[in-house]
Amino acid sequence: MAYDFCRQLVGEGLNPFTNEEIELRKAEAIDGVGSLIGIPHDGSVPLKEKLKGVLKPNERRKLTKQAKKEETRYKAHEDLYNYLIDDTIEQFHASAFLIEPQVRKNWIEGVLGLQYPVVGDMNNWGEREIISAKKLFEKYKKIAESREDEGMSSAQNTAINPLRVAASLDPSGYALKAVEESVTVFDTIKNKTHKLRSKIDSQNNEIARVVKDDRLTEAHELLRDLLDGRARSMYPMQIPNNPKNFNVWRNSAIGKYFYYALKHAHLQQNIETQDGDARYIMIKKSNISNMTQSPEEADALIDVFERQIEKVHGINVKADEEFYIAYRVPSNIDAFIKGTKSPKTITEVTNEKGLIDVLEKNELEQGVYEATAFDTYGSDMPKKGSQYGKARKRKGYQNYERKDKQPPATWMDTLWRVRAEQQEMYSDMFDEFKMEITSYNHEVNAFRAPVKKVLEMWGLGDVLTQEQKQEGQSDPVREEFLQRIEHMGDFSSNLVYDSENDVLLTPNTFVQQIREGYDYNQWHIGDYWDMLQDAILDIDEKISTENRDIERYSQVIQNQESNEDDIEEASNVISRASERIHEMTEMSEIINDMLHTSSGDVSGDAQKDMVMNGKMLMFKSRGLLTDPMRRRRDPELMKDYIDSGYRTIEMNKIKLSLMKSMLFMPNKQLAEYVVDQVLASTGSHQVQAGLFKLGYSNEAVSKIVSAMMPWKNDKIESQDIARAGAMHNGFVVYANLGAGTALTNNMQRATPILDYGWPLFARSYQALHNGDTRYTSEEWMDIVRETGVLDPVQAFTDALLAGASGANGMDWLMPLVDMAKVKLGSKGFAQKWTIDSLLANSTGRNEADVRALKERIHQIATSNSTNKKLLIKQMKQLNLGLSERYMGKLVAWKLGWFPSKKLAGAFTMTESEQMMRAEVALMGMFQAEQLGELGDVESQFDKNPEATPWLSEAGIKMARLMVYNTMFGMSQQFLPKMFRGAAGKFFMQFKSYQYHQMEHDMKYVTNFWRSNKGKNLFTGVTEAPVRLVAEMAKMFGRVPGRLGSMASPVKNYSKMKDMDDSIDDRSANRLLKFLLVRGGASMLSALMFYHSAFTGVLRLALRGVGRSPLARRGLFGLETPVVTYPLHILWALYAAGSVAGRDDDDDNLQDFLRDWLPPAITSLQYLFQGEYRQFLRAYTPEPLRSTGEFIEETGMMEDMGRYIKRTF
Repeated sequence: MAYDFCRQLVGEGLNPFTNEEIELRKAEAIDGVGSLIGIPHDGSVPLKEKLKGVLKPNERRKLTKQAKKEETRYKAHEDLYNYLIDDTIEQFHASAFLIEPQVRKNWIEGVLGLQYPVVGDMNNWGEREIISAKKLFEKYKKIAESREDEGMSSAQNTAINPLRVAASLDPSGYALKAVEESVTVFDTIKNKTHKLRSKIDSQNNEIARVVKDDRLTEAHELLRDLLDGRARSMYPMQIPNNPKNFNVWRNSAIGKYFYYALKHAHLQQNIETQDGDARYIMIKKSNISNMTQSPEEADALIDVFERQIEKVHGINVKADEEFYIAYRVPSNIDAFIKGTKSPKTITEVTNEKGLIDVLEKNELEQGVYEATAFDTYGSDMPKKGSQYGKARKRKGYQNYERKDKQPPATWMDTLWRVRAEQQEMYSDMFDEFKMEITSYNHEVNAFRAPVKKVLEMWGLGDVLTQEQKQEGQSDPVREEFLQRIEHMGDFSSNLVYDSENDVLLTPNTFVQQIREGYDYNQWHIGDYWDMLQDAILDIDEKISTENRDIERYSQVIQNQESNEDDIEEASNVISRASERIHEMTEMSEIINDMLHTSSGDVSGDAQKDMVMNGKMLMFKSRGLLTDPMRRRRDPELMKDYIDSGYRTIEMNKIKLSLMKSMLFMPNKQLAEYVVDQVLASTGSHQVQAGLFKLGYSNEAVSKIVSAMMPWKNDKIESQDIARAGAMHNGFVVYANLGAGTALTNNMQRATPILDYGWPLFARSYQALHNGDTRYTSEEWMDIVRETGVLDPVQAFTDALLAGASGANGMDWLMPLVDMAKVKLGSKGFAQKWTIDSLLANSTGRNEADVRALKERIHQIATSNSTNKKLLIKQMKQLNLGLSERYMGKLVAWKLGWFPSKKLAGAFTMTESEQMMRAEVALMGMFQAEQLGELGDVESQFDKNPEATPWLSEAGIKMARLMVYNTMFGMSQQFLPKMFRGAAGKFFMQFKSYQYHQMEHDMKYVTNFWRSNKGKNLFTGVTEAPVRLVAEMAKMFGRVPGRLGSMASPVKNYSKMKDMDDSIDDRSANRLLKFLLVRGGASMLSALMFYHSAFTGVLRLALRGVGRSPLARRGLFGLETPVVTYPLHILWALYAAGSVAGRDDDDDNLQDFLRDWLPPAITSLQYLFQGEYRQFLRAYTPEPLRSTGEFIEETGMMEDMGRYIKRTF
């Protein structure tokens, strides 16, 4: 039952709240309801006061009517206000007041947001709308109570919007909070990363302006190396050999550091010179502050060095340059230290000229030096309390050499400035990520024990014996449930903080606080595999060494001449060695599992184990897996760090919400449903999928396919099914979505106009297309981008092709060729021309990963490894990854390309969808402004001209609400389980829009029906038509501006009054407008294309008017499934009993099935019927499809055949 755990706390006397705190929570809940729907205000009182005065008859009648309308509205508002407060307090009591008032408030807001265009002060709502809202809350309460013990119905589990399911089954609000966070997580990430990513783009553009294209890659690699310390700007300096000057230098902070560094190997570097290798001590500019007593002293010392550099090398140091001073270590260190330990002993090392002769000349050239190795080196331990910190064995860059090709001076100003900016960005992000991850770990650990108790109440697990329970062992089933939540997502969303070493990392990434001089380290998948394999070899070698020690000391024990001390020492050595072998064997198994898992085994358990093992590996043996010499150094690297950090933070918030929600879930079924819903937001292919009782998850389908292919040695994994479905769907998108569908898509603007009115849309349209007095159109667009709602490629490909880059012109041809070459596998890549031609197409932005994939495929294909099974898995993984990237390029090109850039907004899916979402998002911001949720906008600008009130939390929230209410979300977390999995995407492709549009349009109907005042079905049926007729009469009596006429000119939008100002029955008004616009379009479309005895003449007339393909496309875009589908069914029933047809040459049934059924079903039907041309039509892209149809219609092929016969 709901809140069982909460009630148990009360029963055990563990209620954490005092009476004062309980009263405070009640007050917060009441305030929350009032702030959300407004405190009821009786506006009829002042109107009644006016009626007491002297009025004209018309004015009195009008005021009397207004007073009566306001009185009934106030009573409805007060009724709903009291109901929500009473129900909230009831939920609080039932949960021992553990429900947070803000969460419950968000639930109320979420329920209203799912059903009504605008959520706000109901003092501005009509009586019937308020009645409708109360009935909605009552309905949800009944649903929650009826399903509390029974669990979810199959329809709720598979076919209903996840947000509605969570809202209706859990009145506490925690389930809805988790689901809401899951559907908006990518928007939130984009909102938080937008400015940072834009800054990186700006920096990359700055570099591109000063670097030629053929050296751009080199410049970006240099930038990353300057950040990480692999590349250093070196200025060699000579130690003074004049005894007087030497004594001054030795007693300075630099001299003291030099002497300290002489004793510690890790502070010295080996550099190749003309005379061979020599040791050098490098002093970094930023470290000088650590050697001095004050910032002023450090600045003065840096200034001295910069003057010396200018004097010695004739170079002015760049403003942001992180230079290194390099002093040569004397080859005879002992003689140098002995002879210079005091002024008196210097004479022992001076020559006849009085100069110190143990100091060699510093022969280094000034320039940029690059490390050629990254390896372990040791050092002596410093004295206790040393200001230079702990010295120990460590890894680092070594063996610096001067770059043969020095970077031009014209690069360096920009590179040093960008480096300094990125250092600051790193520092700020590191602190933020560290704080957020530490806070999450603390909170999630606090919820583990309570959640386990809830799972125990549900009967989950309980597999331990009494003895195991007494030993304190965790129930494995409950532990697995928690780990499923905690380890959700992949490496990129599981960044962890190692407090001991003060680093943020995953097995495939590494970053230290930027003051330590580290760049973000990340590796391509192939290099990651290499590091894992190298680590396994390294462990094996160490285990062999330990075994040799065990064998040697075992002989000591067995030797009869050994005394007790020898035997005891040998036993201790054997014990320690055995422990190390056990630990290293365990580590080797973990690494080996990760190697195989990352090579293609991504089942649910494998993915979870990979994250868990990765975390263990990070803390136990990080050094085994880090080789910065192999790290990525491309211009997109820092964006990946930004994305990974904020993705981790937002995913952690969702995981924490999930943990909290478990305490309030009414049953186990809803808990598992919400966990699966959040899993869907990660893009996992392990999500559940099905319709009613039929399950078709990727895992279930993989088992069926494997059983059907017993001859195949390799097991078909769920990942294989997911990727096969993704490739199929991607190609269908590429083949079918183009200019025609984009034009249809543009008609979706009708929805926000119907919901929110023309004036609001016109203001948004004007701002985005022409700008206004506040901002230019591009500035408005940038504000909208920051909300995160603009991601049309993902929306139209169903999160299928993440990372797809755009293409221009005919760039899509090369991916087709390359994809074919990739499929050649080892056969193709063994040929030099194949790999060379592939690599030649890997240049350009966002192509670093693609190039690495191709190189790795070639390496695997020509490998001599005996582990063929692993190689096959890796080849398969890389082939699929590369194919997905190329499919992404194909889809991005098709969705975004049109010959005319001016018309791209109307004739490309990408541009049209992006612009429509931007228009609606800006409508949401303007709506929030009108409702007063942004505060006084003008006063904010008076105080701060740079203010962005539209990007406040309220503005962004309203923008997202309106976008997802009218433009919808197409990726899998927005859709129920029937659309998920490869099978769901295959059979339901292109049907998600109809689903969302049907759900949206049904709101007009249900809101109208619930706003009837009748108490039963009979009174409702009689009341409804009366309301519609009365409202229609009023509508035709209003001026076009009051209707929100779509024919009104945009430029005059400010002169129009709100379309709903004088509307008494808004539910009826919205329903009528919907029926007139979208219902009318559906009716016209049916009459135009479906023939019957009743519509023959009318159909011919309409076909003549709508002969233009553009007109038909526009009409299709205005249709509503609420009307279209019933009309199709009626036509099918009519056709079943009579002769019917569209045209003499059309197949009525086939057209009906194509319109009604998912595309996969109709395609398979053509295939089974032997109509191969129709089957292939769905997979033939433009312009090939139209060309083929033209050839067939004109008989060109037959004419050509006859011509050939005559000629030859």
